[in-house]
Amino acid sequence: MPASPKKPNAWLSISPTHAAVNTFAKSNKIDLVVVGPEVPLCAGIVDDLEAAGIKAFGPGKWAARLEGSKGFTKDLCKANKIPTAAYERFKGAAAAKDYVRHKGAPIVVKADGLARGQRRGCRRNRARSRSPPST
Repeated sequence: MPASPKKPNAWLSISPTHAAVNTFAKSNKIDLVVVGPEVPLCAGIVDDLEAAGIKAFGPGKWAARLEGSKGFTKDLCKANKIPTAAYERFKGAAAAKDYVRHKGAPIVVKADGLARGQRRGCRRNRARSRSPPST
């Protein structure tokens, strides 16, 4: 079978709207869009591309929640008896601080949502656990 001709890659280093990506892909006859960042994945860009008839590589919006929400992932693991580290979810800092005092250190504290590796902290002692991770 003869090799297919090489096709150039198009890199979009900006954050265009889903509609702009769809238009760009169609007007440039893009065969496949590979989505890397978690923000557009969690916003459903793969679903939108596929709905427009454009092949896309990456999880759809529903599956991307595994990356976009640590709470969702932990709840899913717990509900399906998938081994995972102990966790709790809190609506306020006071309850979270009480949990840290009760569990002790070391402990990892994470904010839910798209943090891009930012909003989390590893607390090695209780004194440092008094401040939540910066947002």
